[in-house]
Amino acid sequence: MVVGVYCEEKRKGISFEECMVCSKCLPTQIIKSLRVYENKPKRNVYYVREVIACLRKAYFDRKCPKDEFSSLRDLYCRKRGELFGAIAGHGWNELDGSLSYVVDSEPVKLTARLDSYDPEKQEIVELKSLRDIENKELPREKDVLQVQCYGTIFKNIFRVERLRIVYLDMNGFRQVNVSLVDKTKWLKERVEKLHRHIRDSKPPAEDPTWECKFCPHRSNCVQLKPTLPVMRQTAYRNFGGKPR
Repeated sequence: MVVGVYCEEKRKGISFEECMVCSKCLPTQIIKSLRVYENKPKRNVYYVREVIACLRKAYFDRKCPKDEFSSLRDLYCRKRGELFGAIAGHGWNELDGSLSYVVDSEPVKLTARLDSYDPEKQEIVELKSLRDIENKELPREKDVLQVQCYGTIFKNIFRVERLRIVYLDMNGFRQVNVSLVDKTKWLKERVEKLHRHIRDSKPPAEDPTWECKFCPHRSNCVQLKPTLPVMRQTAYRNFGGKPR
């Protein structure tokens, strides 16, 4: 959860109030407009962004949330994406959708919110505000998965014929058409898995990616990894030998 600003000059996290008092980098009112207000996740209610990413991170985000600090540049990028969404949404940007499940006799819900929907083309459009999009390899796999999940969730609310991702920066844009893929079974499996791990207070298996080095829960993952002797024994057994 973002609780403050990472001050590049002081090289440390500070509160939004301290940043606004200083106002050296930006005027106070702009800093105030960039402030993030995040709601505490509700029990038994999960979000698409959680199930499409590392389940272990989603687990730790809920079980032991850590205070995070974002730079003003990152906060601006996030706000810019919200503004683009509001402009493109034309009244649809606040549209919520959900899927309901029963996991071990317990009601569970998966929720999502659309950036934009074009009712004439029956198209879901996901907006992504990034830096320097011309030099990035796009689309990102997680973005494709996200919009396909949206297509799966919202097809029960209105007709969905097309999916598109629009990447935006301050200099231009790139568009990607995404194929429709039914993720119903996959979403159900992910939600059930995450719910059971959170319910039983047992961290899911790690799912290493390049994003791990930026994860606020890196230390938690390291503590859960098996010790070297155990790993060495496992390796020998896999090859039919004896541990040394």
